[in-house]
Amino acid sequence: MATSDSETDNTGFLDSSLSVRENIVWYTVPRLLSRASAFLLLPIYTKVLSPGEFGLAMVSLAAGGLLSLVVAPGVERAYLYWVFQKGGAHFPQRLNIGTVSVLHISLLACSITMLAIWADAISQLILPGIATWPFYYVVLIVAALTSLAAPLRARWRSQHRADKVAALELSYAAISISTILIGLLVVKAGAISILLGDLFAHIVLLPFYIRRLVPGLLSGWDWKVCRAVMPVALVGFPLSLSTWAFSGLDRIFLNWFAGAEEVGIYGAGYQIGAAILILGFICNKEWQPLIFSLATKHAQLPATLQELWTQSLRLFLVGGSLVAFFSDDIVHRMLGQQYLASATIIPFIVTIAVLNVPHFFLVNFGLVCGKTYALMIESFLSVGVFVIASIILIPHFGALGVASAGVLARTIGCLFLYSKEWNLFLVDQSLVYWMIFFLGAILLGFSMGEGIPSGLIAITITGLVIYQATLYWKFLETIRLTEGGS
Repeated sequence: MATSDSETDNTGFLDSSLSVRENIVWYTVPRLLSRASAFLLLPIYTKVLSPGEFGLAMVSLAAGGLLSLVVAPGVERAYLYWVFQKGGAHFPQRLNIGTVSVLHISLLACSITMLAIWADAISQLILPGIATWPFYYVVLIVAALTSLAAPLRARWRSQHRADKVAALELSYAAISISTILIGLLVVKAGAISILLGDLFAHIVLLPFYIRRLVPGLLSGWDWKVCRAVMPVALVGFPLSLSTWAFSGLDRIFLNWFAGAEEVGIYGAGYQIGAAILILGFICNKEWQPLIFSLATKHAQLPATLQELWTQSLRLFLVGGSLVAFFSDDIVHRMLGQQYLASATIIPFIVTIAVLNVPHFFLVNFGLVCGKTYALMIESFLSVGVFVIASIILIPHFGALGVASAGVLARTIGCLFLYSKEWNLFLVDQSLVYWMIFFLGAILLGFSMGEGIPSGLIAITITGLVIYQATLYWKFLETIRLTEGGS
């Protein structure tokens, strides 16, 4: 039965606004445990696998990200904004769900078929020197199964049921890690074990995906809804392409120009710096629906969103300073001698993670304002800069070159979006000071060794992280009270 506009609005953000802090905690717990597990598994990877073998797995995972760009890119964003938020409020929700679901599965079926037919040619292009079976086919199947989970995840995110998302991710992580350990230590399967972890986790959880997907496919179809959805759906590809360029294309380029061993060095450093990257993606699970809801209710940017932008940037700048400063110590204590070069990679990955914060806010706000063309231009601009810079820098600097290309490209993309007339977010003087502090921490981390001065700086940065995290936590409570009382 079709729902009214008012009924559709009831799936929006404000009904669950009392749980902003709780939702972030629920999103954080599984990702934190998963990241901690990956962090603890890293010494096992580096002991069981050579840099070349580890690099092979990293390149294959990156290729999986590329295939995901073709397999219904940005579909979770389309479900979240069009079906469960305000985007489709002027159509019956039943038709919104049905139309987006049919578009999703149609694109998925066509793309998987084409990628399978041209498997050998595509594999030779993106995975040169790596066997099509099993590596290419495993990452292709994982990309398809990941896409099937999109409607379930979008539904729970729109309801702010982060506890359910957390349960799903914890189950996924437990199955994946168990499979990887069995493959590496028991079966002695080598690098393919890292890929099989994702595959088996999705297979076990597939019934839950299907249970949510099938009712949507049976909900009906409307051409008017389809035409209205297409701008949001089409922008999914360039946005996903931009995201993947900084987490997948880098390894493929490294493999092309420098070899799998250099990918292994880069991948080890990336895994450590990814702690801040993951935190950004976790927070965006709440930033996105919050911006979608609040920004559509005001002609001007609400003070709550401006403060959220400022507080979020402060937290990530000081948190990134801590990881960057300790990067050399982390590598020396955790990884073997053959991976010591990874220490120089970590500050660059952390910088990309910090730049992701304004990028998340600007992209989400751009979607609310209907600026899909500007978002597409920014995505292609960022990818273009990244490709050109990587081609120039990798032959001379290897892993450090591709990391530098990522920082340059993300910086240019953020400046492009920030300069647009529709952007209402502001960088105040305090943020400028924190940016200088962040850059100073990176330089000190490169130049300072062990000793009392280094220890005092480390204590100072740690204290600032705790202080800013406390302020952020209290600020999230003010969002809860303000929106809850409205």
